[in-house]
Amino acid sequence: MSYPRTIQPLIIEDQSDAKDYYEAVLDSSVKNGTVAPPRFAFSYEEGSRLLGENTIYHLVILDLRLPEAPGRPESSALDFGLSLLD
Repeated sequence: MSYPRTIQPLIIEDQSDAKDYYEAVLDSSVKNGTVAPPRFAFSYEEGSRLLGENTIYHLVILDLRLPEAPGRPESSALDFGLSLLD
């Protein structure tokens, strides 16, 4: 596997308005080719799956209060987010 030349971001966030914000912030960098389009995960399960793939991420933004699975309410504890740090 070769090392990607553009910054590869992964954003693990369950709020759709935050997704829109991150896309807007990164838009000019994506257009000029310095940043790849961000990949998104919306739960612990999705984040765990993406982090387990054979992909190099230069930047990971992690919401610690994640739901366990897509479509579920966010957790009041930080357990799911913190477990992804391992």
